Amino acid sequence: MVRKDSVESKTIQNISSALILNFEKSDYEKLIKTFSAALNTFGYDDHEAFKSEHYCRDIIYFTLTLSGINAQREVISEKGRADLVVELSDKRYVFEFKLAKNKAAENKLLKEAVEQIKDKRYGEILPLKELTRIAAVISSDDKAVIQWMHVDAN
Repeated sequence: MVRKDSVESKTIQNISSALILNFEKSDYEKLIKTFSAALNTFGYDDHEAFKSEHYCRDIIYFTLTLSGINAQREVISEKGRADLVVELSDKRYVFEFKLAKNKAAENKLLKEAVEQIKDKRYGEILPLKELTRIAAVISSDDKAVIQWMHVDAN
């Protein structure tokens, strides 16, 4: 049992509060930093989590879910599946993640994620809400989101 004043409890509360505030304020920079912090909790010798994009996505998903945020993985639409969708009462956030296993692939993967979000029209589902779409590249070497881009609806 975790005591109310324990370090772990305070850390979880701080992460949860930061995530909720960052979504409400649409502070993408801080949101991505929080995602990176969650990814970076794995030690330098723990490479299993960074072998697959799905593992990385799940780390972020579970961080959001444990924070009480309505997040869904692999959300199916007419043309594909968005990696992660966060639903707020009046906003929808869609994330497309790519995992870079080397520095040379990062720019190409960001471009692919942006094109995928646009081509597949992720997030354009009912009910219609204010839509924010973010393409992100996670570095398996850095264990963090290394590049990201806000993707316009057009």
